Amino acid sequence: MPSAEFDIWIYPGGRAQFIFSPAAARFTEGLGARATRRVSRVEPAGETWQADLRAVDGPVLGPFPLTDRNAAIEAELAWLHGRLANGPLEVTDGESED
Repeated sequence: MPSAEFDIWIYPGGRAQFIFSPAAARFTEGLGARATRRVSRVEPAGETWQADLRAVDGPVLGPFPLTDRNAAIEAELAWLHGRLANGPLEVTDGESED
């Protein structure tokens, strides 16, 4: 069963951000206007995986072995947690709202 735990960052002025999960989505239902944005991608790159965080002026992490996609996901989540702890993310590449 997936974890019901998640982190939410609330910034001055009331803006809140979190890394999407079913538990976080349920928590925010009914709280008013919200937007979901893709800020990263974990994709194959040749014979490896990479985590691309350029949509929020982040790095491309990797390469990670093609046999270990979870390593790329874990690195992606660690970078996002560290970055969110220092202020809100801004999507810079024109990604549309989901």
